[in-house]
Amino acid sequence: MSRLKTALGLLDDKTISASPRITLIQCILDTRDGKVYQARSRYEAALNRYHSVKDEMDKEAQERIDHELMLVESLLAGYEGKMLSEKFCSLLTRNISSIDHEDHVSLGYHFNMLCFAYAQRGMFREARYYAEAAIREFRLFGSTYGEVYINLHLGDISFAEGKSEQARERYQIGLKLTRQYFNDDMSLKLAGKILKAELSYELNQLRGLSVITASIASQLEKREAWFDVYAAGYITASNVEFEKSGIDAAETILERALFYARTQKLEHLTNLLLFQRMDLLLRAGLDRKALRVLKESGLRLESYRNPGGSEIAWRERQAAVHAIIQLQLKEKHYDEALSALSHFSDHAKSCGHLKSNIRYAILKSFAYRGKGNYPEAFQHLHHALSLSLSSGFIRSFIDAGSELEELLRLYLQSPEYEDSSVEHKQHTENIIATCFTASNDLSATDQLLSQREQEVLEYLAQGLSNKVIARNIGVSENTVRFHLKNIFSKLQVNNRLLAITAARERKII
Repeated sequence: MSRLKTALGLLDDKTISASPRITLIQCILDTRDGKVYQARSRYEAALNRYHSVKDEMDKEAQERIDHELMLVESLLAGYEGKMLSEKFCSLLTRNISSIDHEDHVSLGYHFNMLCFAYAQRGMFREARYYAEAAIREFRLFGSTYGEVYINLHLGDISFAEGKSEQARERYQIGLKLTRQYFNDDMSLKLAGKILKAELSYELNQLRGLSVITASIASQLEKREAWFDVYAAGYITASNVEFEKSGIDAAETILERALFYARTQKLEHLTNLLLFQRMDLLLRAGLDRKALRVLKESGLRLESYRNPGGSEIAWRERQAAVHAIIQLQLKEKHYDEALSALSHFSDHAKSCGHLKSNIRYAILKSFAYRGKGNYPEAFQHLHHALSLSLSSGFIRSFIDAGSELEELLRLYLQSPEYEDSSVEHKQHTENIIATCFTASNDLSATDQLLSQREQEVLEYLAQGLSNKVIARNIGVSENTVRFHLKNIFSKLQVNNRLLAITAARERKII
């Protein structure tokens, strides 16, 4: 890319625009600099130029440019958040059958784009299939660069599915390869850093996160980023700033992001940012202002109602549902909200969108609580907690605020809670302690442990085995392992010795 940039820098715009192929190269370079709208404009100009001279070309030249136009179109669509249609994906698939099986670069690129397309649409099974195919081709060719991208895509897929450890592992592999082989590639570093920060926020591992997110907005304006990275970056940065400094500071980030998105004509990113703004306004208690933002935007939930055949990214759809349903609940339109939530949660469940389903289940519990149907409210809250237990995702509970605290405390007296496993009960108590008892100040370095976790840690510091700890506190070894997993997560360590060291440094023990 650096060599291409230098070479094209020697040419004037007239020379570049005269050749469709050189123009397409410039399109790719523009996206690397965050100039998505400029890249799209160049692409459209190249397409028009090509159609005007196409009849003068031989068949082989036409096929070559048709192929390259398709690849650049797929790249731009992914960066703009415009989902590739099934027809376009079918065309990519047909192309694969005509590629020489030794041409690992072309095969890897095609599989990568199919992975990219299906992942953005939330079709994760298909995305994983093409990711594995892409990484195989990239390894056969020795393309570490391609391997980095696939690891980031696989991490993003695992994140949406609630497989937090898998997501972290993939992000770490991608970042390690970047530092080792492409240390001067700031765009790749930024993408990995943003996706990893989003995961940390969802796990409520906030230590040092505000330092990481402080410059995200400004960096995204001049670096390569696709739609998922834009979305993860701006949402995480504004969430962290809201937690740290309040709604005004968060809105400053979103206003800058909206200006950039509108300048680059990124319609889907603009929509997502507006939904995020509504979400934060609601969390700040500014319900009327949030409703005004929705009315002025002209956005409607009906536009997102066909998720199966929709060409809208799962991130935008989730943001839309969460923001608009909250507004419906504020206006006490409970039946309307439940009807919509049933529709969207069924689709999310069928595709394995665990993260979305946690948020939808919490909203269902609010809707039933509003109707006075507490047994149903507790049932959906129980489901949300079960999904949270399997993934470690707890920010949806924290971000729901004091309204959820009251419901959670009532849930502790419900049959659903009484019939729960020990792990489920402990997880619920941990959430209550973490979300509503302990300070969530981002400047703090400690996350309070539950009483039982404190007890386990004390025994751990004495050098006792899991079996002995289990006997001492009257639980199973599996429960002790569950507590240790939570302790490691809260202290951000990965083994017993580091946990003891970190706890002593923080004066927890």
